[in-house]
Amino acid sequence: MKFFPLILIVVVVACSPGVERMDAPDDLIQHDKMVKLMTELMKLEGHVTSKYVQLVRYHKVISNSGDSLVKAHGFTPAQFKRSMEYYTYEQNELEKMYGEILDNLNREMVEIELKEAEVAKSDSTVINTGSIKITPRN
Repeated sequence: MKFFPLILIVVVVACSPGVERMDAPDDLIQHDKMVKLMTELMKLEGHVTSKYVQLVRYHKVISNSGDSLVKAHGFTPAQFKRSMEYYTYEQNELEKMYGEILDNLNREMVEIELKEAEVAKSDSTVINTGSIKITPRN
C-alpha cells in the first residue's frame, strides 16, 4: 500500500473547499485508534525515507512494512484505506487528527531527548576509586 501518496491525497482533498460528505464505512477505524496508527505510520515513513534513497526500494519497503503495521494494529489495509477516504471528507476531524499526531511525535521526541540527556549526564559522572578520581572523556 502506498501510504505517503494516500496521505498526500488526503491533505490535498481535505484542504479543498466544497468537498461532498461521505457516509462512514461500517468498519471505520475510530478517531483515537486511527491517530495511534497514523502516528506509527508517520514514524515508519520517516525511518524508511531516511534509509532508502531509491524510489523503487522505498516503495516496496513502505508497502510491505505499512501493511504489516496496519495488520499489527488489528486492521486490514483495505479497512485503513476506507477509513482514510472517509476522514478525507471530514476536514475538521482530519485536522484534529493531524494535530494529535504532531503532538504525539513531539512528545516522543522530547522523551527521547530527555533520556539521551540523562545518559550523557551519567556518562560524565566522576568515579571515585579511593585515592584516584576517574572522569570519563567524551
